[in-house]
Amino acid sequence: MKYFLIIVSFLLLISCSKEEIEKPVVEIVIPNDEAPASIPNFKQRNKTVSPDALGGGDGSDANPWTLNEAMEFAQAGDTIGIKAGIYIGQNDATSTQSRYSPAFTPKNAGTKDSPIVFVAENQASKISAEYTEIRSGATETGTGWPAFGCYQKDYIYWVGIYTNENVNDNKGASDSAPCTIWSSKGCAVIGCVISGEDVNYIDNHSAIRLEDATDLKISDNKLSGFNQNRLNSVNQAGIITYDLQFSTIEHNDIFDCGAAIQLKGYEHYGIDIRYNTFHDNVFSTIRAHGFTEGPQNERSRIYQNVFFNNAQEFEFTSSGTMRTLAVEALDIFNNSIYTENGTVGFSFLWITDNIEPHTNNLFNNVIYVKGKRAYFYQESPNNSAENFVAYIQPDYNCYYGSTSFGDGTSTSNWDQINFANWQSLTQKDQNSMVSDPLFTNVTYNGLKLSPDSPCLNTGIDKGMLLGNNTENAINMGAYISKDQSELFGVR
Repeated sequence: MKYFLIIVSFLLLISCSKEEIEKPVVEIVIPNDEAPASIPNFKQRNKTVSPDALGGGDGSDANPWTLNEAMEFAQAGDTIGIKAGIYIGQNDATSTQSRYSPAFTPKNAGTKDSPIVFVAENQASKISAEYTEIRSGATETGTGWPAFGCYQKDYIYWVGIYTNENVNDNKGASDSAPCTIWSSKGCAVIGCVISGEDVNYIDNHSAIRLEDATDLKISDNKLSGFNQNRLNSVNQAGIITYDLQFSTIEHNDIFDCGAAIQLKGYEHYGIDIRYNTFHDNVFSTIRAHGFTEGPQNERSRIYQNVFFNNAQEFEFTSSGTMRTLAVEALDIFNNSIYTENGTVGFSFLWITDNIEPHTNNLFNNVIYVKGKRAYFYQESPNNSAENFVAYIQPDYNCYYGSTSFGDGTSTSNWDQINFANWQSLTQKDQNSMVSDPLFTNVTYNGLKLSPDSPCLNTGIDKGMLLGNNTENAINMGAYISKDQSELFGVR
């Protein structure tokens, strides 16, 4: 993946109660989205797989492969069309599959210019029947293996697959997922539907698992049901990552999970999370660990997403005391957030990472949250405004409906404070406002702004969404075009 560097350097003196504070220089690196390449569809296949194949075929329409044969013989440049039907992996005692090795994973790798593409006859995320359904073949929850994906193979695309853990022969492994991309580069998961079952363990359990991987594209998928009986287990998630770089997660619809996305471990950088819809998730929608700058100062960005009726939108945490496990070099901007009936004890942003300082930014977001806090900073032994602003720089946001602002613990010097007190204590959010954003369509894939919204053209384009001038006005929230014609979630 190629990148171009946009450096936004600005120096701002802000008056504080005791001294003048200098705002740090911010460098934003934006990927140019060249990889993966365009994705072939089923009609463009040069090989065919059928659930009725007997074996020994040549991959033609007249004499198709089995799916196992496709895993064995597919070569770089092949587009393998998988006909609708059910495909079941090995399910006997001789199976060598594990939590990182799927039932269906190709033997060979593709290349950047000639990937191996496995594409369903009908894209699962757009239909309700006639799926290409892949099952792991495992029958015991927690001791099975993934259904499909790749292990140590580059440039593998899976397109339009359906898999559901709520059938007897599609059970997965603890600390894994039905779809896994492990130790791989340039792979993609697109247009899939992955449904989870309730499990009785608290270990990682997600629809998609990405680990030790780079240059991935995860888009247009519907992921749901990974929530451990709707308990507050953040290890149940739509997507779980470890050590992911230079990748894009976009246009997904993730709902009814513990977390929509949990980025765990360390060495996350150059990641874009954008154009997704996240709704009805039961704990932290995006839970982040281990973000850092890349080797050329590449940052990560979470922008232009729609959050609707989630328990909590963001949590920043760390998996230990190592600096590499903290969250930094992360920009969160131009997102639309709506919660009408929030849960006491939850927040828009909850920070439990006590490794500091950081260079995170929060701007141009519309944060409509009723019944819960705007911010909660938890650090032992002290919670303070100073600790919070050492962690994240908020400005040009619109807040509405929060029961408290900058809420710490009962011993904090900023417990249950209002917006004016928050601004005074932190000297941040100086260009932000408290106002009803006046949404016109309150749905999980909506939240457009009315013509009278105070959020129209009151942001500042530090994220370079409209061009290369960081002083240009821009709408707050996810809809930034004049006609608000953006599409979020599955296309």
